Amino acid sequence: MKLIILRDYDEASEWAAKYIRNRIIRFNPGPDRYFTLGLPTGSTPLGCYKKLIEYYKKGEISFHYVKTFNMDEYVGLPRDHLESYHSFMWNNFFKHIDIRSENAHILDGNAPDLQKECDDFEEKIKAAGGIDLFVGGIGPDGHIAFNEPGSSLVSRTRVKTLAMDTILANARFFDGDLSKVPTMALTVGVGTVMDAREVMVLITGAHKAFALYKAIEEGVNHMWTVSAFQQHPQTVFVCDEDATQELRLANEEETETAEVPQQGTDAPPPYTSIAADAAFFDYKDDGSYPKPPSYNVATSLPSYDEAERTKAESSVPLMPTRDEDFAARDDFDDVDQLRVGNDGIFMLTFFMAFLFNWIGFFLSFCLTTSAAGRYGAVSGFGLSLVKWVLIVRFSTYFPGYFDGQYWLWWVFLVV
Repeated sequence: MKLIILRDYDEASEWAAKYIRNRIIRFNPGPDRYFTLGLPTGSTPLGCYKKLIEYYKKGEISFHYVKTFNMDEYVGLPRDHLESYHSFMWNNFFKHIDIRSENAHILDGNAPDLQKECDDFEEKIKAAGGIDLFVGGIGPDGHIAFNEPGSSLVSRTRVKTLAMDTILANARFFDGDLSKVPTMALTVGVGTVMDAREVMVLITGAHKAFALYKAIEEGVNHMWTVSAFQQHPQTVFVCDEDATQELRLANEEETETAEVPQQGTDAPPPYTSIAADAAFFDYKDDGSYPKPPSYNVATSLPSYDEAERTKAESSVPLMPTRDEDFAARDDFDDVDQLRVGNDGIFMLTFFMAFLFNWIGFFLSFCLTTSAAGRYGAVSGFGLSLVKWVLIVRFSTYFPGYFDGQYWLWWVFLVV
């Protein structure tokens, strides 16, 4: 994972456009070897598209042997609707370059069978040999495409009901009329993008700073779906300085502004955040950032609600206790002092029970005139005596009674 920090939106757009241009040039596509490019919509990639159009018009690049797959599309909007992603891509990019219409793949939100449309889209990607470079943007909540918070990190292209936050955010494109905003969309899944050989995520603006922080400096979390790309072997995050306001960099001396790549260059500058180091060491005792879990582990983690519920249950003790109720007796010089308290109550109860046992024996023996009755009274008292001896022998409340320390006890017991 690499993080590229540019000064502003224009420089970030230019860097991304030159990176795409250079990747296509190095790939050297032809009639039997197409370069496959995944593309987003929205305001963030517009500057990048303008630069790519500029490079095409200068003759620096051709899209004749490039296949594109767009991330998403609204359900129910006609293709020629100004806010459909089909119109967006053709008006802002495709009609200005030499890409062939059959090579520009955009999901059809008006298909008679929407799920079949999604399945066919996945098959088209496979038939094209997979995606070489998937470019994406994110929202302030960290969603990529329409994979909103809570989406599965192994999801595929599917029909998606939009969250109310997304509908409210998109209302500005429909004159603020919520009734005109589509409530469903077709979107590639997080797993679909993860399958690409390389991923580039564009993040600009201070309003996305917290999302960038969640994406690269905290663990993988399906509540911030863009965080899944921490586990992709070839991910490049391209952002402007405004988007880095929430990052906790190791120190300012390590932060360098990335230079715009020139034609023919390959890898971008190294990742400049402390999360870069976290990928190269295991858990530390000194509070350093741990290595994130593997993608397979991260995608099998419990949901946010399950984790919160487990945390709440584990924090509630089965029985409220106080440490002072269990003071260690070894702290006392004279253990006998403790018998004034709880042990004294036990001893008093013990002797009262023993006394009533004597009274019972005496009454039974005296009131019974037959030999059998008196024999039974003596036998009962004998068994009780054995019981009391065993209680004293094995009780932790009577230390010292069998080593001669408390000889008076035995006198009392016999008498």
